Amino acid sequence: MAWSTVLWLVAAVAVVYFSVLESEERTGKLHERAREVMEDVREVQEAIKIAPLNLTLVNDLKEKDVKWQDEWKKMLELEETNQLAIATHWADTKRKMLESVAAKHKEIDTVRQNERNILDLLQAWKDVRAAIATISAQIETLKAKIHARKMYRAEMREQAIARGQALLQHQRDREDYERHLLDEAQTARELAAQRRYWLTSLAVAGALVAFGVIMIALDRTRKQLKSA
Repeated sequence: MAWSTVLWLVAAVAVVYFSVLESEERTGKLHERAREVMEDVREVQEAIKIAPLNLTLVNDLKEKDVKWQDEWKKMLELEETNQLAIATHWADTKRKMLESVAAKHKEIDTVRQNERNILDLLQAWKDVRAAIATISAQIETLKAKIHARKMYRAEMREQAIARGQALLQHQRDREDYERHLLDEAQTARELAAQRRYWLTSLAVAGALVAFGVIMIALDRTRKQLKSA
């Protein structure tokens, strides 16, 4: 029974130990993933620093519009005198405006893509944090189980010690009782020996007295026979 209990405790400790190792390994992997995510975030931040969003796009467009309005007025004034030059200038201005707007849209698309990448990385980081929180909760639960197991083992050890002390005290009481019985038996034997000694002594003394009486009686009888 003792060996089975020891084996069961060893198996339980082994299970807890390997569970802790597995939890630590998973936590290490999550930390490594979090580090990679943060590296990606820093790379995206560097990319944003290299190509920052031009927040003056609206002002530029307004200035372009004002300039276009002024140039449109000038072209209307010069329309009768130089129609071909006006048309060419308008086409060039329109092309530049379209190119500028297209460049701004491309820049905005790039920034928005970077923002989406950052949001994706932040979501991944949230997932990692949630996983870390879950692992931490599992670790705390495991620690609580280990603590409860330690308390249980301590209680069982105290109970075993108490039982052992009770058994030892019972054994001592039994030994004292047996010793008391042996002492009483020894005393009884000594008393019996003393009684035998005194009885023997009395028997010997009685026999001697009887022998003396008989010898005296015989001596008297012999004397009487001689005198007759």
